[in-house]
Amino acid sequence: MNDTIRVLIVDESPICRDTVSSSLSEADDITLLGAVPTGATGLARAIQQLPDVIIVSATLPDIDGAEFARSAIQNQAEVGVLLAVEAKANPETVDRVIRTLEAGAFDFFSKPPEGEPTRRDTLARRLLSKIRAFSAARYSKRARALAGHITSALDESTQRQRANALLRRQGPAGVPEVVLLAISTGGPEALKKLMPSLPASFPVPIVVAIHLPNGFTASLARSLNKSAPLEVVEAIAGALLEPGSVYLGGGSEHFLIARDLGGHLVLETNQDPPLNGCRPSADYLFRSAVKAQVSGVIGLVMTGMGTDGLAGLKELRDHGKCYVIAQDEQTSVVWGMPGSVVRSALQDEVLPLEEIGPRLVALANTPLGDGG
Repeated sequence: MNDTIRVLIVDESPICRDTVSSSLSEADDITLLGAVPTGATGLARAIQQLPDVIIVSATLPDIDGAEFARSAIQNQAEVGVLLAVEAKANPETVDRVIRTLEAGAFDFFSKPPEGEPTRRDTLARRLLSKIRAFSAARYSKRARALAGHITSALDESTQRQRANALLRRQGPAGVPEVVLLAISTGGPEALKKLMPSLPASFPVPIVVAIHLPNGFTASLARSLNKSAPLEVVEAIAGALLEPGSVYLGGGSEHFLIARDLGGHLVLETNQDPPLNGCRPSADYLFRSAVKAQVSGVIGLVMTGMGTDGLAGLKELRDHGKCYVIAQDEQTSVVWGMPGSVVRSALQDEVLPLEEIGPRLVALANTPLGDGG
């Protein structure tokens, strides 16, 4: 029993409470602590029962989701908040979801539409993959902390020496033309912390491949713009990539960079099949920089499940001038994507979230071969 993941469900809908409970009931590694209808009751139960994960509705009538997430995490720092969202969310609900993700919820999923038959095994697979990934990441952090080495595999000076030697082997120096960023689980919260550290004068565009459904990237862009000196916009086909701007590519299309007839970098989109289950795919974005013959790329891989971005970075490394930063495990919600980069020794640096912004500023103004 002590080795199971303890889950509490908080949802105003009795149908959703029953459906989610039923979908998780047969998993041997899950202990259901109960299902309650209000946020106030959920927070009280969480203090008493100390769940590992709280599945909470995005539309609780008595408390805003962002407030719920902040309160739950304040009461229990390591708890994971997983948001349940109506299948056809309206713009108000979308904005609420983004605020809750920025407040610390690690992910969200779509509720089964009420009145329609739902395959329990389908919902179970969707929920369990998210819950298990979060739980595994938390356990890994705790184990490393107890062992006294929750730091990057290489200390900072060794990383810099290794990076500079590698970049010198790659050929002549080139000032970066673009930052390409891959991010998924925990992404909105991480971006909310990263963006204020980048000045309006940031000299190159930033293109972000983020795993968010249609309609959510526009809301995230609006939210980030409230605190970001840079202009954050939803990525659209044909957009000219400008310095001082951040382009969020989500929804159900692949995003890639290309050159127009004048040689300027522009965004393109397509409906090619998903790569490793992802569309947009960071692999697709990274590979497009090779085809566009970009003279210098800063590749940044941040918190997220899976390995999206790994294959694209390998290709970018082989063909062009590229400097790679991976977010560290301690500040990642899930160290899947950045961890895969580190395990493949593709990174030049492994940095905590709070150091990424200042490092990007330094690198963006420096020929890559000089190592910053």
